Amino acid sequence: MKAKHILLPVALATTVVSASAQVTVGGALGFSYEKDRTTPNAVHGMAMTDGHLNFTAKEDLGGGYSATAKSEFASRGRDNTFAPRDATLGLMTPVGLLTLGSVEADNALIDRGFGGAPISLPTGLDGGIIGGGNKIDVAAFNTKLGGVILGVAYSEAGTTDINELADTFSAALTGNAAGNKVPGGPGAGGGPIKAVSLNAVYDNGPLSIGLGVTQDSVDVSGLRDASAALLVKAGYEGRIGTSLSASYDFGFAKVGAGLSTKNKGWATETTFGVSAPLGNATIGLAYASKTDDSETLGDGVTANQAAGTLGAAAAQMRTADVKGSAAKSGFALGMDYKLGKMTGVNVSYGVYDVKDANRLVNAARVLGGQSARAMGSVTNEFRIRLMKSF
Repeated sequence: MKAKHILLPVALATTVVSASAQVTVGGALGFSYEKDRTTPNAVHGMAMTDGHLNFTAKEDLGGGYSATAKSEFASRGRDNTFAPRDATLGLMTPVGLLTLGSVEADNALIDRGFGGAPISLPTGLDGGIIGGGNKIDVAAFNTKLGGVILGVAYSEAGTTDINELADTFSAALTGNAAGNKVPGGPGAGGGPIKAVSLNAVYDNGPLSIGLGVTQDSVDVSGLRDASAALLVKAGYEGRIGTSLSASYDFGFAKVGAGLSTKNKGWATETTFGVSAPLGNATIGLAYASKTDDSETLGDGVTANQAAGTLGAAAAQMRTADVKGSAAKSGFALGMDYKLGKMTGVNVSYGVYDVKDANRLVNAARVLGGQSARAMGSVTNEFRIRLMKSF
């Protein structure tokens, strides 16, 4: 689970004044001893698991307007690349906030749905069980109406899904994998998966509720093979997703839950979490699950049929058959202990029930493609981390 879900805030420590704009600099470093959930060859040992620098510049434009630029860079010590991460431009107006940028958008169920459970794991429930962050280029506008924040956003998602499909189906596609991969993506333009979303958030004291509806479309103009285009369209064009999550803070404990659904054969995801303060410590438990979306590839299409007539069969095929997996579920326990305002220790443990061998196993059987990667049905992971914000 990503470091940004820890409870310790990132403090902005350095201030620079330039050209009438105030620039603040902050970040965090985290060092861990951990084991990931991969079996049988789990990665086990010490690692610099967190390290980032944040730069924020804000300028008052007058008349109720202000402009803010934020840029984040990952830096995790020796033998790791100094790499750009989220970057946004924000324009605050008297009627709302316009945000433009390239970011990794979290699964909508994570924050409220986990009830504040302080969990940090190499894979985590987000990514290991339910969908994790999705890299997008986005333009969004949020405004407040009464006690509700309303938002509309347009985004272009990265190319990972489509490129993985091209790899999987390369033996059956006339364009082969290289001819059916799409360049571009977040920060570089050309993200093939487009989405329009409407969101509403209600925060009133201890109660927080979030609702989102998203409709996807897909640009397949870069795919050379017509059958590949049909396959991708079958899974993504017109896909509608809804998410609902809520949390309530009772003081002695905070509880949360979430539900996300998508049509066109994609899985339903659920989350539940609870956390409780104990002096300088916060402990929590989170649960996540997804339904089975691994129906037989192509509704029984054989390798011979797929090799020569994939285009004709693609209309009955669902991308979820390749991108999906059998039902999964997992529990995770976590504890944050504050050593100071900006320093803390996190201990987290997760155990997962992953029933399928590999999400590509049906594709390999039907099309003779990639071999399945071995994965145990039950696996676990842990992380012990010291984090210092600055």
